[in-house]
Amino acid sequence: MKIIFCSILAALIFYSKNIAQDYDYWESAIAGEKIYTIFFFTDATVIAISTESERFTSTNNGITWKLDDTKIISEINTSELFSSMDIHCAIIHTTDSGKSWYPYSSGKQEHFCRVYLRDPNVGYQTAFEFLSKITSEINDRIKSKDDGLKLNAPQQCTEYYTNETEGWALGWCVKNFVRIK
Repeated sequence: MKIIFCSILAALIFYSKNIAQDYDYWESAIAGEKIYTIFFFTDATVIAISTESERFTSTNNGITWKLDDTKIISEINTSELFSSMDIHCAIIHTTDSGKSWYPYSSGKQEHFCRVYLRDPNVGYQTAFEFLSKITSEINDRIKSKDDGLKLNAPQQCTEYYTNETEGWALGWCVKNFVRIK
């Protein structure tokens, strides 16, 4: 009986996630708190600066990141800069298995994005994963001169459900994009 119950529960969770993917809800999501300003350099160096002036650096185009303990941010040499942009966080919520999605209020959204980016249980690992995911996609599009990089439009990053009806979708949005070279 326990095996049957677990199988039914797993099927419901899987089905709920697939339903949500069938709806074109993400285009109407709002962009929330600014979380990073990201600078891409031509030599594979990427610097991300959080709203709390924390500096993250990557030397492999955003694949891996490390926290730079230096809180003082020096001026960026624009002659070496390839592009820069602000990344915003967006969160939407469903209570009907993904049939309808609603943006969070800015207060709750701000809190959720901060928890997502720096969870006290995992330190900065989640922030690194978030940065890696979005900078990889952005960098690929910048290097290929892909005009499909959606500006001021949230892009879905992850989706999860707490039960068969209530779920959350977290994403990011590029604003203030500047291509230097």
